[in-house]
Amino acid sequence: MRIPVKCKPSKATAPGREVSLPALQGGAIVRNGDTVELHVTDRYIAARIPVGEASELGGKDHQLVSADALAAWQRSKGTAVIDEDGQFHINGIRFDPPTVPDDKYPNLAGLWPTEPARAFKVAFSAKKLAALADALGGEEVTVTFNVDRPLGSIVVKGKEGDGLLMPIRVDDNDLGFTVKESE
Repeated sequence: MRIPVKCKPSKATAPGREVSLPALQGGAIVRNGDTVELHVTDRYIAARIPVGEASELGGKDHQLVSADALAAWQRSKGTAVIDEDGQFHINGIRFDPPTVPDDKYPNLAGLWPTEPARAFKVAFSAKKLAALADALGGEEVTVTFNVDRPLGSIVVKGKEGDGLLMPIRVDDNDLGFTVKESE
């Protein structure tokens, strides 16, 4: 199993100082059909990243990964293996499973919709959204999309003001159009 090179799953985990949330400092490797995904969350964001084939998980449906193992796996960009005893190995180094019970890690697979909802998709720059949030004085913003004007700007409201974010791409296969804007 491998984490794709550009992915940084530890960015979506609870920081180590969150001692009340030890389960969220690592992640879970979860079987999803024929693939294996790495699931991570910090309570506010969740990410799932394909990391391998179901056969690599053995007979299990999921395996928790400690924060130390996740950090080492991400740094090494190497291959991870889970042996029959549930031991997690990265480039020959063994990591014990987390001491947190399996049932304390949230079922993130249940959060993703199984049926696609009728909606349009808007792509925008995450870096531009973060920069706009900083410009508006906070880490928390609300984002409003105008369904009547999907090619229009996205209104971003922050603690100290509001701003506009232009979409990179709008796609709605249900309505039969795809529009690409300049980045």
